Amino acid sequence: ASEPFLHFASYQGAELLSVVLVSLPGTLSAMTLGNIDPVLWALFGLALVSPRARGPLFALVSLVKVYTVWPLALASWHDRARIYLPAALVLLAGILIGCLAPVGVRAWVDWIRYAAPTMPAQGTFSTDNVSLSFAGLRLARVLGWQYTIGPLPVGPRLYLAAMGLAAPLVTMRVVRRMEHTLQYAWITTATLLFAPLCWSCYLAVPLATVALSVRSKVQGAACEGVVAGKP
Repeated sequence: ASEPFLHFASYQGAELLSVVLVSLPGTLSAMTLGNIDPVLWALFGLALVSPRARGPLFALVSLVKVYTVWPLALASWHDRARIYLPAALVLLAGILIGCLAPVGVRAWVDWIRYAAPTMPAQGTFSTDNVSLSFAGLRLARVLGWQYTIGPLPVGPRLYLAAMGLAAPLVTMRVVRRMEHTLQYAWITTATLLFAPLCWSCYLAVPLATVALSVRSKVQGAACEGVVAGKP
């Protein structure tokens, strides 16, 4: 009863994980089209269960997706140099490799200037965007807000930025008494769900949070049972 909810080392756990992943919207497409997201999901899961490699793994994911920046920062606060030193080396190596890649520095600068402020920063009204903060803008349109296409006005953009910042901070406060691994998982989940852009396939990431939470509850109940059984 004290075994983890998803035992990745067992065939049963692998089968269960496969069924759950395929049942999530967009996940099958991400896995079959050669998308890098499934690799990042695996790295994030390994970071949660591998304390010694946590810093480098969080940093490696952060080079592609920013949702592990918050848990990396919190882990650095908890474990200091054991996390941020190897993480900094990974980030530096990733940046250098990116600059030396065939696309060159100019391509990255252009992406930051023109691409990053559009869809990642302001989201999209696509039905595949399941962001909880963006749901507020959908509701506003239903209530009469006039918006057709193009960059969002300043007000909605500030609202999305505030929600994206507030969600992990509030979550950090709520889960501060939990074990560190659970803190990182919940903060990552909040960061993902309240980002302006959260594709449906990203829902695979919170599975780690669900698994760790269930394991914690089961282990807690088992410990209480042992204590209660003592004379």
